[in-house]
Amino acid sequence: MLFKLSFKSTRSLSAVFIGVTLSFTLLRLIIGGFNFSYFIVAGSDFVNEQTVNPTTIVNDGQGYDGQFFYRYAHHPLNKNKTAYGVTVDHIEYRIQRIVYPATVWLFSFGGNKNLIPFYLVFVNVLLFIGLFYLFLRICEIKTIDKNYALLPLFLFGAYMSLARDTSEIFEVFFFVLAIYAIIVDKSYLFVLSIFLSIFSRETSIVATAPLTLLYGLKILKSTKLNTFVVIRLITLTFPFIAVLLWKYYLHQNIGSEKLVDGSQNISFPFHGIFHGILSSINFSTPKNILETFFWFLFLIWNCWFNVIVIKRISWSNLFTLNIISILSIIYLIWTIFSIFLGHAIYIDDWGFVRIFTLWNMLGFIIIALTNQTLKKYFLSFSIILLALTLFRLIIRV
Repeated sequence: MLFKLSFKSTRSLSAVFIGVTLSFTLLRLIIGGFNFSYFIVAGSDFVNEQTVNPTTIVNDGQGYDGQFFYRYAHHPLNKNKTAYGVTVDHIEYRIQRIVYPATVWLFSFGGNKNLIPFYLVFVNVLLFIGLFYLFLRICEIKTIDKNYALLPLFLFGAYMSLARDTSEIFEVFFFVLAIYAIIVDKSYLFVLSIFLSIFSRETSIVATAPLTLLYGLKILKSTKLNTFVVIRLITLTFPFIAVLLWKYYLHQNIGSEKLVDGSQNISFPFHGIFHGILSSINFSTPKNILETFFWFLFLIWNCWFNVIVIKRISWSNLFTLNIISILSIIYLIWTIFSIFLGHAIYIDDWGFVRIFTLWNMLGFIIIALTNQTLKKYFLSFSIILLALTLFRLIIRV
């Protein structure tokens, strides 16, 4: 059993997951005066209160990333520096995460300005609940305890994404859909899922690239080489070719000085973490004390969880290319990647917790597939941190 109090039916599991998700969303909406634009966290530095939709809540200061997804939900391919009342800081960087705003654009009937704030929240809620059902389906296929499907409740970065209209939920949902595609051996679904994950958040390449390589090796190992297999292997490269072509297209049409590759967020090993520790210790005001408290709580949780997952990895079977070994290799790659992340990622807990969402989800799937029980101390800590996180996200802008 995963939990001391296990849920016996799918209906009970669904009620818990959907209940937590909808309750959190509703409470944040109430705090925002029932105005869905509260989730955007638009800032006056980038959003012009005079030209943006009058119903949009605009706060003083820089705002948050949701304001740029809001902007591109009006028109995902608009390459102007300023449009719809929003000025984009780095066009080439922001527009590459096109799947989330494009989905909202479709749902809102081609970017209806009055519907966009609602659908920015709605589609994130939809995919977060969808993530639960997708994980539940994996548990059913692999005949493991369905209670593992509740583990995404501890995807703290997903709540941050939901609270501020960012794309981590999209990234993780499509990545897990790619894992599901490997389990049921549907390469066309795999290619589509990888494509959508990368174009939701480009950092998923750290996981999607090795996942694609290992899936290709798995196909070669289990199937006799013929024309059909060669075509399958070639199609696996399509999402990455698309990324390169898209980046080059943006580079040429926007006139940026260089291609955006994310290298500015990479540093020497542990440099970013040490910088984050030093810059996060601040006891000057109650607000700073709370932020320091949360930064260290999230770091402790991630370190503890990392140890738990690595202890679950079967090193003797690491390269057997079954689904557990594939995910274990990717998890280790992400672990190494995390120590090279620069100070811009660790400068506050929002940065590293959001980017760790996919890494955490990988760990949850490994725990489920190895059918391991989480110790009560870690579960208790996770539940307390979840309650604190939800409360914090509900009451703050």
